[in-house]
Amino acid sequence: MIDSDSLLLQQLPYFRNFRPEELALVRSQVRPRNLAADEVILLEGQPAEALYVVCRGRVRIFQSTAAGREQVLFMLGRGATFDDVAAFDGGANLANAQACGTGARVSVLPVTFLRHLVVSNPCMAANVAGVLAERVRQLVTLVADLSLHHTIQRVAKLLMEESAGTGVVLVSRQEMATRIGTVREMVSRALCRLEQTGAVSRRDNRTLHVETRMLHAYLDADPASDNHLTAVH
Repeated sequence: MIDSDSLLLQQLPYFRNFRPEELALVRSQVRPRNLAADEVILLEGQPAEALYVVCRGRVRIFQSTAAGREQVLFMLGRGATFDDVAAFDGGANLANAQACGTGARVSVLPVTFLRHLVVSNPCMAANVAGVLAERVRQLVTLVADLSLHHTIQRVAKLLMEESAGTGVVLVSRQEMATRIGTVREMVSRALCRLEQTGAVSRRDNRTLHVETRMLHAYLDADPASDNHLTAVH
């Protein structure tokens, strides 16, 4: 019987259209890794050792400066992969990866095996091209968010993503700041404005209730002409 992590692995887009015996070979090369609370999985700039698949919990992908400032690139959940580019191009890790809290687990696929698959399996080569193209699109979206949208719009987008299905957000202001590329004080100003307009309401120091319809209005606003956005740029 195939366990849930193995089933998840063979559903990845990298292994689309693989034959059963090819999937069995992939499963034979995987090793599970249970992560300690907030464990650092890999560091930016170091040689890539593997492709990682999130099987349980969440993993944050981020870059940091020598001064300690961080920019979160992605927050990943079950079924997501990371260190993809470095795993396939032979370069260094492009970012850091860290478990979020407790209970996270990843599956680890060695780079030597993956690179062998790319040159020996036409399906793998085509699938890698498709996945990495999607990564480029995600990064273009991130750059657009950071460069073209006001802080209040980036906060609104983050709140909508985090509250999907629940209407509730449990994220600290500092974490919001690192994820949207700003500082805590700017996040506080944006949240204050959103509270004043009724887009969010505070239950306690960490819990926010979100009014999705009102947050959508902020995302749809034109920053060049909307005065209430420029107030918290």
